[in-house]
Amino acid sequence: MQNHTRFQLSHAHAGINAGDAPALFKLRQHFPRPLEEDVENAVRRELAPFLSTIEAGQRIAVTGSSRGIVNFLPVVRTAVAELKAAGAQPFVVPGMGSHGGATAQGQMEVLANTHGMTPASVGCSIHSSMEVVQIGTTATGFPVYQDKHCHDADGVLVINRVKPHTGFTEVVESGLCKMLVIGLGKQSGASTIHQQALRVDMGRMIMDASRIIVQAGRPKLLGGLALVENAFKETATRPYSSKKECCCAKRMTCCRAYPSMIWMY
Repeated sequence: MQNHTRFQLSHAHAGINAGDAPALFKLRQHFPRPLEEDVENAVRRELAPFLSTIEAGQRIAVTGSSRGIVNFLPVVRTAVAELKAAGAQPFVVPGMGSHGGATAQGQMEVLANTHGMTPASVGCSIHSSMEVVQIGTTATGFPVYQDKHCHDADGVLVINRVKPHTGFTEVVESGLCKMLVIGLGKQSGASTIHQQALRVDMGRMIMDASRIIVQAGRPKLLGGLALVENAFKETATRPYSSKKECCCAKRMTCCRAYPSMIWMY
């Protein structure tokens, strides 16, 4: 059986006339395309200022991410090689909160599946654990956790992409601070901060918690390598002199806490 009913609707039925609709026009947007032509050399260039502070035999944790960051494997691999050349004993720690099923093995699998990152491909061991150490509490009662491997290491190099967050707007959104607070907070930190986000602004919690981490005696933060991508999903480059916020707002005294801030735009 077919229904051949037809309805004739006028502008009066719709409640809007043709003249009420805004004029439309075609728009072509041209994005700037700053590009880092040699990513590995850029990593060497930006790490150079603080490598002289590395002492032989120091165990340095380097963060790995679960996000699909372009060139992430060569960036981390080059950082590991430079740390080794300086006499350190680097290792990678998954900094991804509760991703990978909130299990140590699952997070290693995420690194391998997302970036092809394995001990063989990155050039060092990967220490994956969900064990954390509480290093403080924010004024709003949020406990601040850190991955135990990072907490116990002689130094930590934080590597992450910096970009706007899709869920909140703040001075600091997705980047090195979020890696410190949620990524290295592992499942304990990720679940706690997301629960508290129902009553406390997420951006404020990340700022407050990252301030505690930066100012704490442990983990011993060496610096942060902040990666930025252009509109074409390529590693972008901008002058080192840029003071745009990547890790912590100036109010967090990050520059005093870090011997050398490493910016790669």
